[in-house]
Amino acid sequence: MSDTNESRLVLCDVGAAHTADVKAIARQNGGFTSVGRDGSVFRWESTGSNRFLVQPITQTGAGANAVAVMKRHDGQENVFVGLSSGSIACISPLTGAICCTLSQHTANVCALYVDQEARILISGSWDETAIVWDLSGLYDGLIGECKKIVLRGHQQSVWAVTSAFSPNRFLTGSADKTIKYWEGETLLKSMTAPDIVRAIERLPNNRFYTLFNSGSVGLWDLESGSMLAKYNTLSGEFMYSMKPVDLANGQKYLITCGEGGHVEIFARDENDCLSSTEVFQLPTSSVWSVQVIGEDKVAFGASDKCVYVYSFNKEFKTDPEVQASFQQKMKATESDRLRKKDADENVTIKVSLAEDAPPLDLRYRKGTDPAVAAQEFILENNLPQQHFLDIVEFIKRNVPDYAKDEPASKRQKDRVYIDGEVYDFSLDVTLEGGKEVKIGYNSGEDYDMAAQRFIKKHGIPPSMGPHLSSMLKSQFPASAAQSTNGADPLTGSNRYVPDDTPENNPIRPVSHLYPLREPMYFEKCPVSADKAVGKLKEFNDAQEDGLRLDEAELSSLATLFKQGEPDDATLIRALEKGLDWPLQNKLPIVDLLRLAVLRPKVHAHFFAARKETLAALRAVLLTSSEQNVVMTVCRVLCNAFKHPQGRDAMTNDIQNWIKILVGSVMRQWPTAQVAASCALTNYAYYLSSYTGKHDNVGPREDALFSILMETNQAFEGEMDSNEGAFRINEDAMTNILKSMVSLLWGDRELIKLAKQNGITNLARNMVDCIAGEDGKIIAREIICMVESV
Repeated sequence: MSDTNESRLVLCDVGAAHTADVKAIARQNGGFTSVGRDGSVFRWESTGSNRFLVQPITQTGAGANAVAVMKRHDGQENVFVGLSSGSIACISPLTGAICCTLSQHTANVCALYVDQEARILISGSWDETAIVWDLSGLYDGLIGECKKIVLRGHQQSVWAVTSAFSPNRFLTGSADKTIKYWEGETLLKSMTAPDIVRAIERLPNNRFYTLFNSGSVGLWDLESGSMLAKYNTLSGEFMYSMKPVDLANGQKYLITCGEGGHVEIFARDENDCLSSTEVFQLPTSSVWSVQVIGEDKVAFGASDKCVYVYSFNKEFKTDPEVQASFQQKMKATESDRLRKKDADENVTIKVSLAEDAPPLDLRYRKGTDPAVAAQEFILENNLPQQHFLDIVEFIKRNVPDYAKDEPASKRQKDRVYIDGEVYDFSLDVTLEGGKEVKIGYNSGEDYDMAAQRFIKKHGIPPSMGPHLSSMLKSQFPASAAQSTNGADPLTGSNRYVPDDTPENNPIRPVSHLYPLREPMYFEKCPVSADKAVGKLKEFNDAQEDGLRLDEAELSSLATLFKQGEPDDATLIRALEKGLDWPLQNKLPIVDLLRLAVLRPKVHAHFFAARKETLAALRAVLLTSSEQNVVMTVCRVLCNAFKHPQGRDAMTNDIQNWIKILVGSVMRQWPTAQVAASCALTNYAYYLSSYTGKHDNVGPREDALFSILMETNQAFEGEMDSNEGAFRINEDAMTNILKSMVSLLWGDRELIKLAKQNGITNLARNMVDCIAGEDGKIIAREIICMVESV
């Protein structure tokens, strides 16, 4: 909150032009430029009355996440846009078109900085490198190759870049929680940060600020390599961007922005020390970027597709139309925030009291007496009083938040005796042969240890351990605390707990369902290869001369369908022709591509860095009206993960692919839903840190939140108001849950961020709407992970 009743910032304008999140803003003469996840670049020009006129500049064709501007010798300005594809587009000030592309990065370019005096551009990327580009040619108006040096040394995404305090010296900050100081390509110093570094801003006297993912700001001294002070934001939210502001009247501020729409203003004293002076919220869920765009103005780029412009000039009066529109957005956002808070505090459980009877809604507010909820449920539905105790116990078993705060002595008054041993709880288990026995469990006990004790006692195969452990956890979620020794009874290749630290266990759950053990590929040939070959020949005969396969090419494809070994070069030539066939003839070609990309040489060809295979597949997904074609394309995408080139290609544009797979395919094509969800599990498997394959926070974060956002939207759009049934295939939904729990696995900060973005409410909805026990178990596990942080 502000220390006065008067805000330091006055609203100037709210602009809407983008169709997706506004990720970055750069200052230009007379205004500013914005870029967004929609790939659009817009120019905003001041009208002189603190309002801004917007005009489209260009469409980059890929998600844009960073932007910077360089003024040339003639006063014109080149705009540089960092893309999710790994490229940096340079936009001509004369034509507004992309005049050249800087190519070196292999993954999303998430940070750009122009040093006007040195005439260099510094870029940071998910590929764990920063690159310094020589812009001297572009400065003189020449278009050509830019010389560059690559800064290698970080172990995760490079989120922050800037030039340092001497020529040819640079600072970079990373998700690996380090800040590195460079002279050219030589690493001079590495400084350890307490958290992921999101932004770096230079100060005089060899000092600089760093913004940490968790919301705090660090003040550093470069010479000693030490953090002099750390300032926590009052909002306590994750922060993504910051900018210092030096006003003409001598006042100095630092503005930060981030999750929950929070903006915080710090006052800066003569020693660069900070003191928070104001916190307020914009009507949006995330504020991705803040930029100083004039002597007294700042602009914010937000997830609601809008740009917000504010001024420090308190004499300025906000246009009534702008003010009214803003207040309307604030009311709607506040209502949505209250609704989400209420949804998080209230649990609705589907209850069927008799077979074939429609489910009833049992509503329970956390922290209240479950007996009150049970009585209200009975009266509301005119039920016999005999159900009262069963309903109370049902709430205690199925609401983790209730049982977490309740003493074990209250959860069950009478302890259970099994073969002379005393336990807090018991469950009935049916063994092979139909014999029914009880498995005992004590409050706070390690689920795996309880399962292993039961297995040893009854001579059950050890492979049943994870299943029994999951069953116990689903029935007694309140007892998620693990035993103090933190031991993991699993051994061999499926052992995922890497150390003996007990606190790791709640966020590193293990069962036969999660985390994902292996990727999913579609490797089987058609059931009737002869029929498939016949259809291929029929379609081939209908093609024009330039697209018709010759005898050798047709034979190579037929051999592949029949599980033979065709020549790779001929196979590639045939598929290249086939991919240009009309959409109505594409099915056999796409199915052959599915099989062909499993072969290393063919895979390397079709997923080479500058190959347009994925663009062609995306076009088929978005234009085809045949469900089998869409399903088969999804299977090709799954198989793209088989080898490194395909994995890299799929990771370069995570957000757009997940938007298509969940937001489009799963809503329209029932037969393709499982294949689409398998592509999500492959993302999760290869990006998750526990596999040892990819420990990069940036792509994991993007994959998780894209899945979360798109699934939430699909869930809200596909709910049947009469029956409350989820129309997306249950196997597909289970795969989505497996993907989310695997991406979250072991990452406390990511779990916290997911909690703030509504993953708990989504998981609870899935518990209610999924009939299969596997899906319910994973959804409850996600709830337990979230509640443990």
